[in-house]
Amino acid sequence: MRTITLLFISALLIVVFMSISTAESDKVKNSKFSTNVRLDIAANDEIKNQVYSYISRELRSLGDVKVVENDPHWIIQIVAMQEKNRTGYDMGVAFSIVIIKPTSVVKMLLLFCENTLEISPQELKEEKGIDLEKSFTILTDGLSNIRGHWLRVGATEDIQRICQGIVADFDIEHLKQEREMLQNFLDFVGQYESKDSAAKQNNNKPKTD
Repeated sequence: MRTITLLFISALLIVVFMSISTAESDKVKNSKFSTNVRLDIAANDEIKNQVYSYISRELRSLGDVKVVENDPHWIIQIVAMQEKNRTGYDMGVAFSIVIIKPTSVVKMLLLFCENTLEISPQELKEEKGIDLEKSFTILTDGLSNIRGHWLRVGATEDIQRICQGIVADFDIEHLKQEREMLQNFLDFVGQYESKDSAAKQNNNKPKTD
């Protein structure tokens, strides 16, 4: 499912590019990767603030990630537990990390169809009686947005190191793909415009008998 989604997004980007103007394409070529991440952390007060501080600091250090409360592109859910025995001796910490991608598949499908069919879903519903949004919602019902689930354990004094590892894994396993996808798209834009420019030059050459 993940591979299919990535291929679909790539195809969607190509369709969108084909429909934009030259001025807008200049903006596309100058695009830089950026993403928004929300942190949902459940832990006792003793370590919750530490975990939030370490994770948010590591995310910001990536340079292209913003930690937000609203409209996230990614959600990192963390449940952190500090283990102690009956005598109160510190046994260490255990982390459960869930990576969620809340992007709406329905919205992507509607945008894809609008650019392909050159008619908005609302117009299609009014003119043809076809409710694409309802159909896509039914078809995609039950699809999981969970992209990863990790477990981490360590000593309490290792909380910062564990948080660094969480962000490093998130960066390598998820953000790296999105950066590469954007770069591939920008490369495609450059190649397409180069070919289009060359074709126009050939067409403008005076014909000789």
